[in-house]
Amino acid sequence: HRNLKSISIPNSVTNIGSSAFSNCAKLTSITIPDSVEYIGVYAFLDCWELKQVNMPESMTTIGDCAFYDCDSIESVIVPKGVTKIGDWSFYGCASLTSVSIPDSVIDIQLNAFEKCVALNEINVDEMNKAYKSDSGVLLNKNETELILYPAGKKETIYNIPDSVVTINNGAF
Repeated sequence: HRNLKSISIPNSVTNIGSSAFSNCAKLTSITIPDSVEYIGVYAFLDCWELKQVNMPESMTTIGDCAFYDCDSIESVIVPKGVTKIGDWSFYGCASLTSVSIPDSVIDIQLNAFEKCVALNEINVDEMNKAYKSDSGVLLNKNETELILYPAGKKETIYNIPDSVVTINNGAF
């Protein structure tokens, strides 16, 4: 499986299980069909050449460590319908520069984007009831918690909003 470059998943699949495609190091892109609701733990672990992942709006959960160390992914659009982004789900995605989060997401685990050294913006849909984005910085909706300052932001000065009372572990 280490030499697979492309995989076609049929519409009969509803879940991508734990470690299903882990170590498919040459896999460059994958389109997940509309039937899939869940991506499991370590599903795409160490898929180093995976550049693009198209996820369907039928999905509700991106599991823990799902895209762990997928070095080549450059951007992620979390589909509408996803409510949870698991712990360490995009850990070490070194080329990831932007993430778009829809209004449906109500649970982003703290380490979801850790070691994403190129990440310079997290954009949150304005209708999201749990989170918001302030110049690409992830905050809770009422701006009392600074969740994540993206590691790849180029600014040299950032003024934390006066409303913030908690700066989360690993926020910077």
